Amino acid sequence: MEQKAKINNDSRFTNNESLFVGEFPRKLFQSEKDFLNWILPEQISVYNSYRKKLDEYFVLAEGRRGRGNLVIGKNENDIADITSPLADVFAYGVIETSIGNIACTIREEIAEQFDIEIMNLNRDEVLADFEEARRWTYSNWNVGEVCPQCLKSVRMISMKTKANENIVLAICANDKRLWICEEATQRKRTIPVTNFYNELMFHKKIRDAKIALDSKRLFTELNLFTDEDLSFAFQTYNKIHKKVDVSEIEVKPKEKISLLKKIFTLK
Repeated sequence: MEQKAKINNDSRFTNNESLFVGEFPRKLFQSEKDFLNWILPEQISVYNSYRKKLDEYFVLAEGRRGRGNLVIGKNENDIADITSPLADVFAYGVIETSIGNIACTIREEIAEQFDIEIMNLNRDEVLADFEEARRWTYSNWNVGEVCPQCLKSVRMISMKTKANENIVLAICANDKRLWICEEATQRKRTIPVTNFYNELMFHKKIRDAKIALDSKRLFTELNLFTDEDLSFAFQTYNKIHKKVDVSEIEVKPKEKISLLKKIFTLK
């Protein structure tokens, strides 16, 4: 059973008070670090590097999304950047509790600053005391495992870079989520559905708006797309919205489908 972090042990608060209230700039409270360290596994170096930054950096200001969203920076006197577009998600997880589902998010660092979010998805605040039911995060997911959120099987498509590094695209039809796992670093990156689906439709040359604009079909009709289709879609997606920092991904040649197979597939 996964070890649960201590996340409601901040002595500054009583049971009915909210977390994350304080003056800026300041260091992260221990309660905040406890939430965030959970989605940054210490044994995975790419995540452990951000753990160290949580200790070293300062909370500069509240972010644009309100309470629970904080801007972290290397230098105490820096001005928090709350105008640039939000960076991609670096790590994500959810804790299901008696006060609602608490989502923990860390975004990519840009110019020695990054956003963190600890937000209750069911109410406006995170209280200091609660009972925990379960938790899940992509950070601890391994290739071959079930979806960390719904615990159901996922579609996995293996790809290789020209440097012979393994990359796995995981698709959960039940939760309607996609993510990439770089096996060498064990880094997981979530992928927005709409942009990926657009590339898939372009690759399949589907122009019917009822199909091409309905990204939910990726999940409801997932069995209609071959591994080669999904690999090509990710390759073109990655060139525009880079998730994996590699020069090129090798994709198998497109599968040749006979006319008879096409007829049965379309039924």
